[in-house]
Amino acid sequence: RLNENIFLGLDNLKKLDISRNHINFIDSDAFIGLSSLESLNLRRNKIGNLQPKIFEKLISLKILDLSHNAIQALFPLMMKGMHSAETLLLNNNPIVMISKNTFSSLKKLKDLHLEKCELNFFEADIFNGLTNLKRLYLQNNNINTLPNGIFRPLKSLVKLQLEYNRLPLLNACAFDKLIWKGAIYIIGNPIRCDC
Repeated sequence: RLNENIFLGLDNLKKLDISRNHINFIDSDAFIGLSSLESLNLRRNKIGNLQPKIFEKLISLKILDLSHNAIQALFPLMMKGMHSAETLLLNNNPIVMISKNTFSSLKKLKDLHLEKCELNFFEADIFNGLTNLKRLYLQNNNINTLPNGIFRPLKSLVKLQLEYNRLPLLNACAFDKLIWKGAIYIIGNPIRCDC
């Protein structure tokens, strides 16, 4: 458990690694005083829920690693205030639901890791606001459909990993108006070709 104000007085701290500590709860004021923090590693804990605006005080945060936890759902207020974030690792969580606009405040995000979760579908506007995203990792999920225009907001995308999902076909409209400059990986999907 991380209680409120636990890091108070560490104003110049740049990197904090508290991985593998069996943390299952983080108070919404736990990160007060870490205004210079650029990298926060919370991987391999037991975090199931994130308090609203929990990372809002981390104004310099560039890398957040929440991988290998117990997070099941993501909501917009969880990511609120992370305006400097460039890399977000959420992989290896049992995430089944992501609310629309969850990532909309992450304007500088370049890498989003959602691989090896339990995702099976997305709302069409799930990636709104991610105009600087370069790499999106969605492999090893249960994704079985891609909504029309889902990747439209991703203007800078160069790498899309969709391998080992459950896509029976590729929806051309999912890639509608996407100016593609990179690679798409779709290996290991049960794609049917009725040509």
